[in-house]
Amino acid sequence: LMTHNITVAAFFRQPEERIISAYKDALHANGFAGTDFKNFVTKVRGARNGQCKIGNRIYLNPVQCFANYPGIAGCMSRMLTGQKCADALFHEAGLENVAEAVDIILNHLDFVGLTEDW
Repeated sequence: LMTHNITVAAFFRQPEERIISAYKDALHANGFAGTDFKNFVTKVRGARNGQCKIGNRIYLNPVQCFANYPGIAGCMSRMLTGQKCADALFHEAGLENVAEAVDIILNHLDFVGLTEDW
């Protein structure tokens, strides 16, 4: 992006809407593979009574479980910085790339739209 002479337009969704969409899209978690993906699916889909436990927290529905699963938060900032959506290696909270992602949005994209308001 920054080394090519191109024009880039980007549309973003509200984070909550993106998470719901990713959940409904077969648990979109590009970046998890093999055992990581299997454990992820088991935890999110295998929740008893729709509940799941991550660490010491209990989530009341599968979408909350998906959204709070380690490595899911921060998908957009990771993708803007050239990484995969899910963080299978470090299971970061999604804040590790925010400064770089904001810089890309402010200084390298020619148009930015929000799907809810453009």
